[in-house]
Amino acid sequence: MDSVVIYYDPKNPKVSNRSRRRYTLTSKWGTAYKEGITRRKIAEAKLEKLNAEWASNYKGAPEIIEFPLRRTRFLGILPKHFFEAKPNQNKYEIKNPIYYKDQILRSKNELLAVQTVESMGFMWKAEIEFRFGKYLFYPDVVFYVDYIDKVIALELDGMMEKDEYYEHAEERRAKYIKAGFVENKDVIFFRISNENDFNLEDLKAMIKSAIERNAADIFEREDFYV
Repeated sequence: MDSVVIYYDPKNPKVSNRSRRRYTLTSKWGTAYKEGITRRKIAEAKLEKLNAEWASNYKGAPEIIEFPLRRTRFLGILPKHFFEAKPNQNKYEIKNPIYYKDQILRSKNELLAVQTVESMGFMWKAEIEFRFGKYLFYPDVVFYVDYIDKVIALELDGMMEKDEYYEHAEERRAKYIKAGFVENKDVIFFRISNENDFNLEDLKAMIKSAIERNAADIFEREDFYV
């Protein structure tokens, strides 16, 4: 039977090269380790591709940035809060719920959004609850970008051709801004004119732009080049 052998686990100091652990892939621990190994292989392949791209454009090795990342600006939703938060905390009635991967979505557009986020390799949660000062939020989707250690909120504003929906979207946007969020950096507002107007490539472009803007904070630290 196929199995996985573990000789190092930072979360378990009892595991070592002399004290290895063997788990069948169908067991609970075997499945968990297999998923981790798969993610590592994907990450290593991405790193190899990025290093090749770097070498074709620059001299020398790229700068290594250690975790945890340091930032001096507003951080928005902290990763700790993301991992601890429970999804689907908004009690507002869902008329046509969509059940997807143990979470509840409110519309086909939300389903398309989370599938887009998944296709980019990010963890997500729907409608977690968090508070900034007097403001309470239940973002449609939040997702975690591991390589910049950043949580980004995503709000889907539909039927923008109708005045009442547009006004509601603007009120929600203003609340985020007042709480300190930067648009298209800490929170993305993806606006849709009608049910047939969801453009996956536009959403991907907005997500990539937000990630790049957050990555710039890391490189622009005063102590980065010291």
